[in-house]
Amino acid sequence: PPRFAPRPPPHPEEADEPVPANYPALLASVRVLLPVSYVVIGAISPLLPYLLGKVGAATAAQTPLAATWLFSRAACVGVLWKVGGWHGKPAALVAGGTLLAGGFTLAVLAPSVPVLAAGLACFGIGQGIIYSAAIYYAMSVGKAGIEAAGTHAGLIGLGYLSGPFLGLATSLAGGGDGA
Repeated sequence: PPRFAPRPPPHPEEADEPVPANYPALLASVRVLLPVSYVVIGAISPLLPYLLGKVGAATAAQTPLAATWLFSRAACVGVLWKVGGWHGKPAALVAGGTLLAGGFTLAVLAPSVPVLAAGLACFGIGQGIIYSAAIYYAMSVGKAGIEAAGTHAGLIGLGYLSGPFLGLATSLAGGGDGA
C-alpha cells in the first residue's frame, strides 16, 4: 500500500501570529553578523596549525584542541534551542558578536594552550549564538518560509566564499610571513 494518499487533504489556512515589533530589526542585524561570522571562520581555520605550533600543543592534542570551537558551538546551539529567554533581546546579538570577535582575538594572540582553548571556546559560543539567532529570526519574521531559509543559507555561503578570498588578499598584500 502507498505511504501517502494520492491526494493529501487540504491544509487549513493558519492565522499568522504577530511578530514582536523588534524582530525585523534583530533579523536585519543578524543578517550582517551571520556572513561576517563565517568570514571569521574562514580566517581562523588556516591559522589554527600555526597557532597550535606557537603555543606548543602536543601533536595528539592538536585535533581536539582545534575542534574546541566546533564543540562549544554545537553545545551553544543545543542550549539556545531549549532555552528561549534570549528571544527578542538585542543583548544576545551583542554577546554573540563580542564573543566571536573576542574569542578570535584571544585565540590569535594566545600565549599558551589554555588561553588558546578559552579563545576557541568563546569563538564557538559566539558563532552558536549568531547562528541560532539568525535561523530563529529568519523563521519567525519569514514565517518559516522557504525564502527565509534560502536567504539564511545564502548568507552562510557568502561568508564561506568571502572568508578565504579575504585571507588570500591579506596574504598577497603581505599580511603574513609564512611562519
